Amino acid sequence: AERLTGDIASDTIAELQDRIEDVEDEQEPTEHRLASTREELEEASRGIIGMLRNWVAEVVSGFGWFALYLTVLVSWWNGRTVGKRMMGIRVVRLDGGAITWWVAFERVGGYAAGFATGLLGFAQVFWDANRQGIHDRIVGTVVIMDGAEKVADWESAL
Repeated sequence: AERLTGDIASDTIAELQDRIEDVEDEQEPTEHRLASTREELEEASRGIIGMLRNWVAEVVSGFGWFALYLTVLVSWWNGRTVGKRMMGIRVVRLDGGAITWWVAFERVGGYAAGFATGLLGFAQVFWDANRQGIHDRIVGTVVIMDGAEKVADWESAL
């Protein structure tokens, strides 16, 4: 029985050594491909196109953090962010409903629409009757001052 155990162990060890050799043989080409890919990435990040690509990546990442901040705070803090709290304003739904995660996220998407319109979506607050930007109109929200009297007849308030 000991001889059989020794034969099985030696066969297993030999098989494992063969596998290790196979992996080592595959490692060199893989390392070469990795080095080649790194060189291509470095070359792609040079020049104007590389700078533009990096800038776009940073803007998209920044907008993602901005969207997360606005979505979480506006939905958790009843229509307020840190800045809105300091200014004494908040976002409310026109139908009186709560600002949910989805509504807050859609409103952030409206910011993208405001930029896509050449900032006209934001300038819209100057001529809109409810002082709504495109981001507010998309989801049916409006920014109000905390503690302000409720206007029953909004047309007379214009």
